[in-house]
Amino acid sequence: MGKMNITAKDTIIAIIENKNGARRVYRTSNLVTTEGDKAYAYKVCGQSTDFDDKPAIRLGTSSDDPTKDDSDVHTYLDGSGKEIDDGYPIADSSDEDDPDRGENVVTWKISYNTGDIVTDHLRECAIVDKKDDPSKALNRFVWDDDIKLTKDDKLTVYVNHEFKGS
Repeated sequence: MGKMNITAKDTIIAIIENKNGARRVYRTSNLVTTEGDKAYAYKVCGQSTDFDDKPAIRLGTSSDDPTKDDSDVHTYLDGSGKEIDDGYPIADSSDEDDPDRGENVVTWKISYNTGDIVTDHLRECAIVDKKDDPSKALNRFVWDDDIKLTKDDKLTVYVNHEFKGS
C-alpha cells in the first residue's frame, strides 16, 4: 500500500467580514499533530476517533510555533471555543468562499457571528476534541501577525487538509 501524505501548505483561510460587507482574508499553513495523524488513519479504516463527537476550534494569542505534540492553543482567548459548523468536516466542499476546497481535501469550517470575538491579538488556532478543556488537538496553526477583530466583524475559518498518495 502506498504512503498517504497530508499537505498543509496555505490551507488555513480566515475571512473577516465587517458590517459593510468588506472582507479581509488571512492565509497560513498548519501542522497536523500526532493525534491528528492517528485520527485521519482511524477514519480511513472506519474506526471512531476522539474528534467524532463534538470537535471544536479554539483561538489564542500565542505566536509559539506549532509542534506535533500540541493538545490545544498555547494561550487561550476566553470565550473562543466553538464547535465545528454542522455538516463539517466534509470532503469535496462546494463552499465557494473556500478557494482551497477540492475532492481530495477534507474541509473543516468554523463560523463566528458578528461580535462573538473581539480582540487585537488573534494569533493561533487549533481544532480540538472538545471546546472546553480539550485533551487532544487535530492540528494547530499560527498567523504571522496579530489579527484584529472588532464588535462589527464576523469570522469564518476554513481548515483544509489535502491528501496525496505517493
